[in-house]
Amino acid sequence: MQIENNVELKQYNTLQIPVKAKYFVVIKDESEIFDIMKKDLWKENPHCILNWGSNILFTQDFDWIVVKIETKWKELIKSENNSVFVEVASWENWSDFVQWSCENNYCGIENLIDIPWNVGTAPVSNIWAYGTEVSDVVYEVEWIDLNSWEKKIYKKSECNFGYRTSIFKYNLRNQFLVTKVRFLLYIFDNNYSPNIWYKDIQNYMSEKWINPETPGDVAKIVRKIRADKLPDWHKIWTAWSFFSNPIITFDEWGKLEKSFPDLSHHECVEFGEKKMKLSAGQLIDQCGLKWRRIGNWTAWTYQKHALILVNEWWNADDVLEAMHYIQKCVKDKFWVELVPEVVLVK
Repeated sequence: MQIENNVELKQYNTLQIPVKAKYFVVIKDESEIFDIMKKDLWKENPHCILNWGSNILFTQDFDWIVVKIETKWKELIKSENNSVFVEVASWENWSDFVQWSCENNYCGIENLIDIPWNVGTAPVSNIWAYGTEVSDVVYEVEWIDLNSWEKKIYKKSECNFGYRTSIFKYNLRNQFLVTKVRFLLYIFDNNYSPNIWYKDIQNYMSEKWINPETPGDVAKIVRKIRADKLPDWHKIWTAWSFFSNPIITFDEWGKLEKSFPDLSHHECVEFGEKKMKLSAGQLIDQCGLKWRRIGNWTAWTYQKHALILVNEWWNADDVLEAMHYIQKCVKDKFWVELVPEVVLVK
């Protein structure tokens, strides 16, 4: 375990916000997590667990501990009939895991390739893309209770999965540390039925005259679609989708539909209740904010996707000002609250 002082976090977040942490801890082995918890340093200072750094906005320098855990491994636990149980360390790169699954002819997560998170954050926010959500394949989540220091295991049914949410994101916020996730995937065979009904996938297939036959084929299509519409974080500093797609009640939709009948909308279920999901990107776009600098700031919305904020030498204040401005415009026009999907660390 390494403990450093006054470490700049710019290289550890994809927005490249140049803030410093008073203490920075790198953990190479799961047992070291408990070692740091026993130290007075942990007990006397607030702390932040740093994941892949793609869904976070550091708003200031921190007089506290930032912990970066680097335990990485994945293994096949067992196979039954046409399914496999795979256990993956929380800090494995998510997209690498999807690629590995495709190469081993495991099905179920191919539509989720190139989401820039690690494995442990996937069930926390129940990542969703192109007609698939990770809760479809989560078997159980192993985590540490940061209050009692106990190891706990939640079955899928205990995770309270909803649209881009789970029990970890709300009920257990700041009280947990996911250490590993176990997935139930399926073995590719002649009965494989690819999930290709999402509009973007259908359009790509029609345009290219192709018909995917394997999980790898589907992953390649999704990867090309994402590359065409989303920025490359190696070249453009971003946190990708900055806001969650808003979910409203049917009554709220009924009132909104009278003024804006052409808004994209889809029925969904949130914590057992049927609701209506809107497109945050469309709401922002219709406010005239796509591919636009906001005021004199160095923040702007991406030219191909209004939901994405990109960075040109900005600091955290620029991001927050842009965020508030976008929220106000959408609220004034559509009476809808936009909630950041990016985690704000204050």
